[in-house]
Amino acid sequence: MAIQKMEKIQKFEASPDGEVLGVAMLALPTCIKASEILPLLERHGFANVDPNKWYTQQNIINLYKDIEGH
Repeated sequence: MAIQKMEKIQKFEASPDGEVLGVAMLALPTCIKASEILPLLERHGFANVDPNKWYTQQNIINLYKDIEGH
């Protein structure tokens, strides 16, 4: 069986009530490309992530969309 390449997701939309706990965001500023990601985190309001705070899922999806396009 051949492995099929997944198509790029074109739609970045979350449920209006969707939230993500800040602890899930803490790995981003420490990743290999942190110097490239830090300005994007700041642009989307994630410069100082509180691990105990809930963040709007759509804002996080917008961040990932920006990271993908960077």
